[in-house]
Amino acid sequence: MKEGQPSTTAEAVAFWRALEQHYPADARVLDDPWAHHFLTRYSRTLLKLNRSPWLISRSDRTLGLGTMAYTLLRHRWMDLTFERASGPFEQVLILGAGYDMRAFRLNFGDAQIFEIDHPATGGRKARKVAALGRPDPVHRISVDFSTENLSHALERAGFQSGRRSWFFWEGVSMYLPEAAVRSTLSVLSSWGCEGVLDLFAPPEHPGLAGFYRRTLPKVVEIIGEPVDFMIRPEHGDAFARELGFRVQALATHRDLSLLSPRPAAPNENGWLMHLVPT
Repeated sequence: MKEGQPSTTAEAVAFWRALEQHYPADARVLDDPWAHHFLTRYSRTLLKLNRSPWLISRSDRTLGLGTMAYTLLRHRWMDLTFERASGPFEQVLILGAGYDMRAFRLNFGDAQIFEIDHPATGGRKARKVAALGRPDPVHRISVDFSTENLSHALERAGFQSGRRSWFFWEGVSMYLPEAAVRSTLSVLSSWGCEGVLDLFAPPEHPGLAGFYRRTLPKVVEIIGEPVDFMIRPEHGDAFARELGFRVQALATHRDLSLLSPRPAAPNENGWLMHLVPT
């Protein structure tokens, strides 16, 4: 992320969610009728021009390596995992919330909802939500995961220990140093938070396919959000145990593809975990 600027990838993900609304209701991976509100003028124009989302979906399978499909399906998997968890939860923590509207899309009951994000992205989102003119149930606080203390941020937000808490941490870990990922998860386990996160595995394919898979993250680096931390799914259990969690569920691209209401080939390098504190 470039200094002082909202996340470019957060807007790209909002664009994909908005594009999803062009499909018939029974063919959508998820519903997010608010996504288009977070697009810049250029992205809104592009959205209007793409009334046939299958064209972008087809490009995603080849040029994008299924990154759009993976991103939408990780939303769905995380949402379903929360809905199937043995709630109710008293607090919901959304780390690196970007422009997703989980606080509006999902039923969190009476839980207090906290969103923590980078100042530039979180600030822009707060302004856009305020412009919608509807009650905002979210307690918002800005933090830079790579440099700031998460425990202090939680305390400032009024997050309380000893209450049953759930976290979503999506689309962030791969852009941070490993130390920052470990630190964040250690804090979450120490506060007794159950939740979900996604991770990124290093490409394994040989030859030209492998070269392309290794090159694509470099493209993201050009916009100021380079992929940094990578870990393979087979190392997930040991990684989680070191940080005070046990793995309740793990999902790879194959699991995600089964959740899609239409044929999908999500990026093979993304994977997810449902973590429960030990």
